[in-house]
Parts: sequence; C-alpha cells; structure tokens
Amino acid sequence: LARTALLPALDSFVPGPPDPPGSVLAGAPPDPAYWPTRGWRTASPAAQGMDAARLQAMAATIRRSGLPIDSVTVVRHGYVVLDQAFGPFAAGRLAAPYARGPLHELQSATKTVTGMVLGITLGGPGAGGVDVTTPVVRLAGAVRFTPRHLDARKRAMTVEDLLTMQSGLAWREAGYAYAPGSGNDVMRMVATTDWSGYVLDRPMAARPGTRFVYNSGASQLVSGVVSVVTRRRADAIAADRLFAPLGIRRHPWLRDPDGVTSGGFGLVLAPRDLARLGLLALHRGRWDGRQVVPAAWLERSTTDHVADPEEEYGYLWWLDRADGYAYMAGLYGQLAAVVPGKDMVVVVTAHLPGSVDASTVTRWLMEEYVLPAAA
Repeated sequence: LARTALLPALDSFVPGPPDPPGSVLAGAPPDPAYWPTRGWRTASPAAQGMDAARLQAMAATIRRSGLPIDSVTVVRHGYVVLDQAFGPFAAGRLAAPYARGPLHELQSATKTVTGMVLGITLGGPGAGGVDVTTPVVRLAGAVRFTPRHLDARKRAMTVEDLLTMQSGLAWREAGYAYAPGSGNDVMRMVATTDWSGYVLDRPMAARPGTRFVYNSGASQLVSGVVSVVTRRRADAIAADRLFAPLGIRRHPWLRDPDGVTSGGFGLVLAPRDLARLGLLALHRGRWDGRQVVPAAWLERSTTDHVADPEEEYGYLWWLDRADGYAYMAGLYGQLAAVVPGKDMVVVVTAHLPGSVDASTVTRWLMEEYVLPAAA
C-alpha cells in the first residue's frame, strides 16, 4: 500500500489506556423504532444526529488516497445513514477472495459469527451439560478422536481457551503470509483433509489460559464443538437460528473436506447483512422481541478475558474499551464495529494488501470520521 497523505496520520493512531474489565455492551441503547428484518430504512445523517459533511469527507479521503475500501455502511439509531460502495465492488467486478458479486468475504470476521453460533448452541436445551469450562479433549473423545502430543496441558484446554485465543497450542499465524510455503499453520491446515485434527494434534507451547496467540485453527475447533453438541453443522444452526430471524437469506459458508463448517474464515455476506448482525449484538442478542443469542453470552463475549495487557479480546470479539466499542475484524480490512454509547453500527469492507495492518486503517477511518460525526 503506497503511503499517501492519509497513511502518515496512522502513525499517531495509538489505542488509549485500558479501562477496568467489563462488557463493552453494558450500555445497550433502547430498542430501535423498527427492526430491519424485511429491509433497512434509511435516513439522512442529520435526521439521526450526524454530521453529513464529515461522512462526505471520509468518502472523499477514500477516493483521493486510492485506498482499496469497498464499502462503508453506518447505522445510527437503527437507520442506515450511509451506505456507499467504491471501485470494483461498486461495479460488481471485485472477485474472490474478496467478494462474490454483491456479497463480501468476511475473512476472520467469520470467527465472531462462529462464536455467536456457539452461544446459541450452549444456551439451548440440547447442550447436554457442555459449557465453556468443558475440556476440548473430552469433546474430541465423544467422536472417538484422540489427539497426538496429549499431556496435562492439552487435557486442561477448555472451550473458553479456544474462544479467547489462549489455547496454549503451538501455532504460527500472526506475522506469516497466508500463502503456501510461508510456514503459516493456517495454510498447512487447509492442505489437510481433517482441519480440526490438524489443529488438535499440534503440540502444546504454553499452559492454556496464559498466553494470547492468534489462532484461526482454534475457531475451527469451536465450530467442531457446535457439531459435536448438536450433531449438525454450525452453518446449518446459523441458517435456522441466527440468520433467518434477522432476515439474512444469502450466507454462503465454507466447509472443510470433512464437511465441518469453517470456523475461522469463509463466511460471505452482504455488508447490510453484516450490519444486521452488528445491530443484534448492539441490542444484546435481542431482535424484535426474540432473544436470538443469549444476552449473558454476548456480555461475556465482549468482556476482556486476555491475560496479555497488550491485547483486548473477548470470546472471538476484538475490543476497544477506551473508545467504547467491540468489533469483528478480518484480513484485508473487514470490520464490523458495535458502538453502544453512540447507538451505532459501522461496517467496512475492503481489499487492502495482506501485508498491511488493515484493521488499523479501517479503524482509523471510523475513529477519525464516523465516530466524531455522531453528536
């Protein structure tokens, strides 16, 4: 990504000091005037207390700097006040691995949706006593799988350790290219016929719950937990119990060679449908009088559980407690932020280079333009 007048400003983008632990969703706003199950209603930014000129300045910055941002959707008080697509995505010419027509690849934002599906699963009557404290090895035994490198640390690894990226498994991903031969364990995983087996067979590098290591394979195991508990794929559970109540009809989702839903990437949604999921989280899992995702699950999901003071992470949600929002993030710049204090959902899709810290770019756009535009 060529440095432009925009990028030097990112050098000064430094997260503020952490606040005491607590759910970012603690201050959920009141219900919207309508629920967008059948479609979103639009409003002018001014009608929802936003500065239109600042939003227009963001769009102008994107165009002027040549940033490969594909779309920006802003929802305030339940109304779409900005929904703008750019470049090849706007023209319907952006191809995989970024988009499929009007649907956009979520990349690792998929992880957060996988976490929601697990919350629905464990909150239901068929959970069979499984919860976040259940050892992962015990669940593997239920499908007659015994992992390699089995020691006391691996036996102690729980579902919660997977959700918080503190599994203790030896895993190389952050800092490695997503390309064959890079040494990235994700690429090694997808080259196998048993993704979950590859992950669970990894040796241990730390005691579970003590070290944050970004691990897309851990999310694959979360998807596997859903399948073990329900005997159904995570994408099938999502279709019936998450997407359908929200009116999300198109939701292609990758599966591994064994037919297990990909837990860490591979979900494809329209930006406005991703905003629906954000609105659901904003209202603590409630949608039009129905509790779709347990409120307690979303509260725990958006509470910092990570021992590393350099990271803020819940249950497959990234957190920015200093600025009061939780967010889903994916490779190339996918972002869905939930901002309770401003009753706002912000969705950005992009195809920034994989070598760039794309989340920093998209969050900078949001924090420089969108959040200050909200009175």
